Amino acid sequence: MPDWFGADKFERAFKSALKRCDISVTERKNDNLYLLSMGQLEIETDTTAVRQRFMKTRSQNTLDNFADELSYRFSLEGRLNSFTNAQSYLRLIVLREDEPQDGMIYSDFAGTLKKAVCYVGERNDIHMLNDKYLRRWSVPKEVLFSVADRNMGRFLAKTDFNFTEITQGVNVVEFEAKGDALVVSTMLCTDFRDFITEKLGYPFLVAAPSRETLLAVHDIPDSIFCSLGEAVARDNKWADSPLTTEIFCFTPDGVSVAAKF
Repeated sequence: MPDWFGADKFERAFKSALKRCDISVTERKNDNLYLLSMGQLEIETDTTAVRQRFMKTRSQNTLDNFADELSYRFSLEGRLNSFTNAQSYLRLIVLREDEPQDGMIYSDFAGTLKKAVCYVGERNDIHMLNDKYLRRWSVPKEVLFSVADRNMGRFLAKTDFNFTEITQGVNVVEFEAKGDALVVSTMLCTDFRDFITEKLGYPFLVAAPSRETLLAVHDIPDSIFCSLGEAVARDNKWADSPLTTEIFCFTPDGVSVAAKF
């Protein structure tokens, strides 16, 4: 027999949680799919999972927490409501070749790595941007990459790094990622070349075995290059978030793969 009273209780508790966050139900499309609104913004949400949790816990906190997450989704949507609002939140993110999905805004970078446009939330969480925003804003993809590139330059300027001499005459710039994937993604932006060139000169090599590791070194002897490659392969194998075993060579003409380990 259907749990009619339980279903009614969910509906009442859900609407109570939404009201606390100033969210309204515009339309209930089916048992679990709702169209919600906050001011001029609208989003769809599927309540299947949260309904199941609520039926087990019968706790208002379950739905209050869900409403808080919906409120955050509205704040993200508000940032992307217009291109004027969105510009300062756009960033570049580096992806492996198996990560891009249909609709993502991305292009080739070098080797197996891709360069994609993303945006950041109030919690500094990263969200992928999809092409529905290109249609909403009527802005060419190239403009989004240009704005994100500029913003990454500002991010790079505030990023911590260490400049050290690992052996006689061999200098390294190592960035302190500390779990922030955007630190590794600074290698995608135009200012990265100028920043590293000031420290190391052209050409220089870059390794990013994981999303927690980014280092650059100037042109080095073959013996040290092999040691670097072995370290990159080892770090990549044991990394929580592996990225690539490729070592990239940056020159005034562009970026190429120097070697893959």
